[in-house]
Amino acid sequence: MTKKPKHYTTGILAYTRIFNGISPMELSGVLHSIVSIRYTSIASPITQETMNAHVRERNIMTQEIPGSLHVANDVLADIVGNAALECYGVVGMAAPTAADGIAKILPASRLRRGVTVTTTEQGVRVELYVVIEYGTNINAVSQNLIDQVTFALTESARVPIDSVDVHVQGIKVRK
Repeated sequence: MTKKPKHYTTGILAYTRIFNGISPMELSGVLHSIVSIRYTSIASPITQETMNAHVRERNIMTQEIPGSLHVANDVLADIVGNAALECYGVVGMAAPTAADGIAKILPASRLRRGVTVTTTEQGVRVELYVVIEYGTNINAVSQNLIDQVTFALTESARVPIDSVDVHVQGIKVRK
């Protein structure tokens, strides 16, 4: 008869041996909830039953609660601005009104000025004013930007999207 290994609360390896079929996000939540056990019973072994009890507790907390969420347009503009800067080919955000046809790249603290968010009956309408890197395909970068912004808004804020419009205000050589 083989002897079952004991799992002690020292280190992540013990947790991963017990939780082979659990995703990393669930595992981090369980580990966070086990902190009290870890400090009260450092020398005692953690059993599979104890771990399963904590997983059940965490699953109870993931139930949906009825209510509504209202996200300000400025918050949505921040989400959109950060998502836009992560796209390949986007050098920066520009102001909606380019003076004398010259687009000035906005600093990271003012990304909100390069994004216009309006609410319609169908959802949220987003307009982006960007500066694209010289030598990239403007159509491909714009489509990637639309996809990235749509994903960020639907995943982060869960808002319905009416449209995402990209306005290329300029092209710049990246240094």
